[in-house]
Amino acid sequence: MTRHETHLLRLLGLASCIALCFVAVDMAINRSLEFWYLPWNLFLAWVPVIFSCLFVVKKRWPTYAKVLLFTCWLIFLPNTFYVITDIIHINDQVRRSQTLDTIVLATTIFPAFMLGLLSLWQIDQRLFSRFATWLRLSALIGTAVLCGFAIFIGRELRWNSWDVLVHPFALIRDIVLVILLPAGFMHLAIVTLAFALCILGSYWLFHSHFLDRHVRR
Repeated sequence: MTRHETHLLRLLGLASCIALCFVAVDMAINRSLEFWYLPWNLFLAWVPVIFSCLFVVKKRWPTYAKVLLFTCWLIFLPNTFYVITDIIHINDQVRRSQTLDTIVLATTIFPAFMLGLLSLWQIDQRLFSRFATWLRLSALIGTAVLCGFAIFIGRELRWNSWDVLVHPFALIRDIVLVILLPAGFMHLAIVTLAFALCILGSYWLFHSHFLDRHVRR
């Protein structure tokens, strides 16, 4: 890994620790464990980064191992962007300070989303960049669309990443049922496209104005 990637990982690690402190303070003030899922979601956001870092570091792994590593990365990558949907819980119940809740959610969403962009950048630089331009763009767009699709499945259908392996048939059944309903399919399409555009736009800014600038130095 480059020193800039390592530096950003350290900053995101610090940001994650700060987010956990905010969650702990919020739990203490509200005397509630309602936000227990925020540390868990933040942990899941680090999982694809582990896979992408291994993909970067282990350059001489056999092909089958790299394919498995890439598959695991792709399955868990949506967790980094999924965290943004946790903001819907802001009005779940009356609490001491909705403003504090908003800050807690924001401090958790930020590092998770940035981890997703960094992880995508690592795979893009080490794998997608080897392809022809049109194929690289197709890979990035396809990844963003799959993430949007997975976020819909997670938020609306309440399935988890590991259910792809644990309950594949039940997962496929629920997806098919949504697709067969016109209203369900429209909802699926809108959410998937919206998140795909959000991810692609954020990645373009991330790539063009931050890491790419450092790499050229």
